[in-house]
Amino acid sequence: MLWITAALAACFLGIKWGLRDAPLLWFAALRALLGGGALALVALFQRRQIPSSFTAWAKITALGLVNVTFAFAAMFAGVAGLSTGVAAVLANAQPLLILLPAWWLFGERITARTGLALGTGFAGLLIVSIPGGGGSGALLSLLAAAAVTAGTLMVRSSPW
Repeated sequence: MLWITAALAACFLGIKWGLRDAPLLWFAALRALLGGGALALVALFQRRQIPSSFTAWAKITALGLVNVTFAFAAMFAGVAGLSTGVAAVLANAQPLLILLPAWWLFGERITARTGLALGTGFAGLLIVSIPGGGGSGALLSLLAAAAVTAGTLMVRSSPW
């Protein structure tokens, strides 16, 4: 978990540094291209089958728009308009945002302990974000988390 946390934090630092010299959407597109290229190489080395149906490609396109295009654009714009730490915390609020839709759409069980954790998590988001001033950067960072949540729900709801 520490490795994942450090990698995610480094990502937001890299975004902040890169935005000093690169246009926001071009930089986000470059990150998406590098990530997609890395996934394509992994698929190639693992000899994964390439999807052949129109339906599969339509689902992949929809997931790419939501989980990459919207999420990255909002994430990078959030970092541009907010402190790096606050943007990182808000953009990674997906575990909190997914609980209620998963309960509503898939009948996932929410226990009292889960509800308490959800409330504590949202209180933590407020504690972290209010001193940062909120504004459009905070909204964009939360939009990034909402886009990742939507992508997760899309994958969960469809037999990919």
